[in-house]
Amino acid sequence: DDGPRTFTALQDVLDFYSYVLKRPFSWALSKEAWFHGDLTSSEAAELLDGQPEGTFLFRFSSFKGFIAVSYVERGQVQHGKVELTPVGYRFENEPRQYKSLAHLVEDYKVLLIKPLQTLSLDVAQKRLRASVRGGGGGGDGATYVHLPSPQSAGALPGF
Repeated sequence: DDGPRTFTALQDVLDFYSYVLKRPFSWALSKEAWFHGDLTSSEAAELLDGQPEGTFLFRFSSFKGFIAVSYVERGQVQHGKVELTPVGYRFENEPRQYKSLAHLVEDYKVLLIKPLQTLSLDVAQKRLRASVRGGGGGGDGATYVHLPSPQSAGALPGF
């Protein structure tokens, strides 16, 4: 199912996204120009399509214990996974670990050259529509929260 996932209780959301919630969310991370939060891989590809070589963004991943990176390489949008480790972060299957994503970006500056700092209006409107869907649903008084399906974001190892 590629449609929005429906949760009837906050605990259901917490259980489903527990892989992201194991570590407190870093406000410093949310302030980084290259961190775009809850984008799907297709939304990231749409944003990066036509951007210059090395343009990149980070986003939440649908894979447990990872953050996704999407970037332009040889004119194509690629997706990679960055693992959250007890020490910090590392690209999937790479031994080197970094204390922060900023350090990782600095070390990969040949590939991750320019952060994407803006959302297109079309993607922003889609995200807004997705965030306001629901509002009670089945008449049971519950407020439903719609989040993307983890299976819909196909972050691939790209490195």
